[in-house]
Amino acid sequence: MTIIIVFFYIALCFYAGFAGRNSTIGPIGYFLLAFLLSPVLVLIFLVICQIGSTKNCSRNLEQNNRTIDN
Repeated sequence: MTIIIVFFYIALCFYAGFAGRNSTIGPIGYFLLAFLLSPVLVLIFLVICQIGSTKNCSRNLEQNNRTIDN
């Protein structure tokens, strides 16, 4: 039973690293951060950062469209 929990924990750490592959600290940094802290906390952090960057991207696209139209 303990082996399954350890395997699941490490799998979540790998997933956190994969999810953070396009960020500043990269996949290895997010894997290590998830391994040291908690994969769930790191994944929540990545989702929050992704939502913030998506809002900024849509805002920048709107500004670029206005510039092109003028």
